[in-house]
Amino acid sequence: MKDIVKQEKGIILADSRDLEDVFGIAHRSIYRLISRYQEQLTIFGKVRFENAPTESGQTQSYVMLNENQALLLLTYTRSNEKTNEYRKKLIQQFSAMRDYIKLHDVARLLGIETRKTLTDIIQESGENERQHGHAYSNYTNLAYKLTGLEKGSRDSLNADDLDRLESVESIIRGLVKAGKQYSDIKDSLLPLFNGN
Repeated sequence: MKDIVKQEKGIILADSRDLEDVFGIAHRSIYRLISRYQEQLTIFGKVRFENAPTESGQTQSYVMLNENQALLLLTYTRSNEKTNEYRKKLIQQFSAMRDYIKLHDVARLLGIETRKTLTDIIQESGENERQHGHAYSNYTNLAYKLTGLEKGSRDSLNADDLDRLESVESIIRGLVKAGKQYSDIKDSLLPLFNGN
């Protein structure tokens, strides 16, 4: 079974187009079922009806369901041995995504604290003045380079990447606190991280 659940801004969703195996029925039947029980599903939030182009150039309607909506919809369909196994896996995917989001949130909060501490230390050290106001961006760029990550929103990074970035920033923070300047830090860390 492919991954069905995804998250958008911390909300776990299932796309009705991906539920055929879970329910054991075609998407058009799932769509009709959602439309029929829309009022009951809205107890758990807005039911998001959306459209997307198909490969043939036509438009397909589908629905993005939150976890509770998808689970309630499961109760409105018939079960058989095959669909029961898929249903169990769907519930496991929702659970795994919840755990992933919690882990990501914790890693993000720890990263914010590390980043704040690094920013404070850069300010206190005078590094920002020596670099004519570019110390924060220089150290940020260096941290991303050392981890091999693309610079961008930290919210888009997974928990492991956030952890790696935080570890590198902690090393940089310690070196800045010890009185090292940017060029020395860069020259000493790049070889250790193989120039990533």
